[in-house]
Amino acid sequence: MSNATRPRFLVGLAALAAASLSFTGCDGAVSAHGQVLRAAGRDASARSRIVVDGQPPSTQGLEPMAGVEVTLYHRPEYAHRNDDTARIWRDTDVSKEDGSFEMGGACAPGEFDMALGASKEGCAPVLQTFRHSSRNFEHTVTVILVCSDEKQKTEAASPQKPQRRSRS
Repeated sequence: MSNATRPRFLVGLAALAAASLSFTGCDGAVSAHGQVLRAAGRDASARSRIVVDGQPPSTQGLEPMAGVEVTLYHRPEYAHRNDDTARIWRDTDVSKEDGSFEMGGACAPGEFDMALGASKEGCAPVLQTFRHSSRNFEHTVTVILVCSDEKQKTEAASPQKPQRRSRS
């Protein structure tokens, strides 16, 4: 190859490389899976909490909890908004009998903050921000919800029946 054609070849090679990059996917991915545990009968200072990708606290005395709505927000501010963008960029699952949940999908590529929230009636809701990266997109989560013993016992003892209004 002559010195005269080398610059054109390099420009053509660079254009080919740029074009091939434009045809590859630019989406990232996120996956969150874990377990919800119930912390009933705790002292008044106990708080609901979420641990993402860290050493979970001792689970001694905690019970798996079903029916908890766990939501993954692709940006922390989406937890406080209900517009179309915020609704599109969230994933929700309800914990199973063993407390397990799993969710995930496509997200923006790169490294940025996300948030996880968990709630169930009778329990203190919780929201936790964490750092997400496309390089490490799988997140292991432990949710510990502090619940009111009295409310939980009342619901278990007497299932709620639909209320009828009397006509007067």
